[in-house]
Amino acid sequence: LVSVAKNYNVNEYDHVLFSYHGLPERQILKASAHYGGNTCQMGNCCNAITKNNQYCYRANCFETTRQIVKALNIPEDKYTTTFQSRLDDKWLKPYSDKVIEELAKKGNKKLLVFSPAFVADCLETIYEIGTEYEEIFKEYGGHKVTLVKSLNANDEWVDAVKEIVLGN
Repeated sequence: LVSVAKNYNVNEYDHVLFSYHGLPERQILKASAHYGGNTCQMGNCCNAITKNNQYCYRANCFETTRQIVKALNIPEDKYTTTFQSRLDDKWLKPYSDKVIEELAKKGNKKLLVFSPAFVADCLETIYEIGTEYEEIFKEYGGHKVTLVKSLNANDEWVDAVKEIVLGN
């Protein structure tokens, strides 16, 4: 994903959003109880990967963002991790659409959006982010939302999956 991201000049954007597919909070809490013993707090417990949260989806989303940000040298005040595709108000927060609205209201004009949880472009990336989120962004004063392409058939991605599958 970092090599795909290098096709975009991060410095040309006012803010970078890392939008992950949302899940109901109850699923995260249930998994936390199963793997680590009720350790999830839906907050600072995701600031680092530990033995108690190594299987936590939320913690791994934040860790993925940290690793990409580190590799691309994105300043801490220039990115946000969010969650999209919720069905009610008890899903993982912060919500991508609400953060996009706030970023536009604060004067951000150009937004770069990653969807690291999606390894292939689909309706939830192309349409939800590329169309719906851009409409929200523009409605509140922003100009352009650029969606970083998913890995799809990227040669490096295919090689990595091959290595995982074959155990090389």
